[in-house]
Amino acid sequence: MPSQCRTLWALGGARAIALVGTGIFGLAGFAVPGAGSAQRSPVQHVVVIYLENHNFDNVHAARGTLPSFSVVTPGGPDFLNSCHNGMSMTACDNWAGKLLSAVENGPDWSSTAVFITFDDCGCFYDQAPPPRNADGTQQGPRAPLIIVSPYAKPGYIDTTATTFAGILAYVEQTFGLGPLGVNDARAYPFTNAFNYSQLPLKPARMITRPLPASARRIHLTPGLAHDPT
Repeated sequence: MPSQCRTLWALGGARAIALVGTGIFGLAGFAVPGAGSAQRSPVQHVVVIYLENHNFDNVHAARGTLPSFSVVTPGGPDFLNSCHNGMSMTACDNWAGKLLSAVENGPDWSSTAVFITFDDCGCFYDQAPPPRNADGTQQGPRAPLIIVSPYAKPGYIDTTATTFAGILAYVEQTFGLGPLGVNDARAYPFTNAFNYSQLPLKPARMITRPLPASARRIHLTPGLAHDPT
C-alpha cells in the first residue's frame, strides 16, 4: 500500500490504534491465559466491527447513547462493504472508517474500545499450525485484529496468541461478568494492548477514498443481500 494512503489499515503507527501483530486464531476458543490487569478500566462501551460477513446506527454514536456492547457486521444492503471475496477493499475500508469516525467524534469516545476483525480473511496459506482450544476443539487460520481506543497503546503490536474468545474475555472482565465457558475463561483478553493510566489519546482521522472503476462494477444481488455467512 502506498505510504501516502492514510487508510484505516495504514494507521498502525497513529494514535489511538494498536495492532495484534500475529493475528488471532479463528473459531472461538483459547490460546494463552491472560494476566489480570491492576489498572481500573474506564471503558464502558465495546464495539466489535466484524468484517466479511446490520447496520450500525451512527445516530447513537453521535448522541452518546451507544449500548455497552455492539457487534457490527456489514450484511444485507451493506454486503458490498464486507471485504468479502469479490467485494471492493476500498468500499470496505471507507465503511469501517465511517463507523469509527462516528464513534471517535461522539461523546462516548472517551470510554470506548473498538475491535476490528474478520471472520476468516482467507488465510488458508497460514504457515502456523492452529492449536486446539481449551475444550479440545480445533482452532482455525489466523485473522487480523485492530484495536481502536483512547487507551490503546499507540503503535503497539500485541504478539500474544489468542482467539475470538479473547474479545469475549475482554468484555467479561471489563463489565465484571463471569465466563460462559472454558474457552473464554482461559483466553488472553488483550491486556498488554491497553494502558488505562495513559493520557486518553485523540482520535485517528479517517480518510474516505473514491471507489476505483472495478468497485463500481460490483452490484448487490438478492443472493448477496441474503447471504447467511
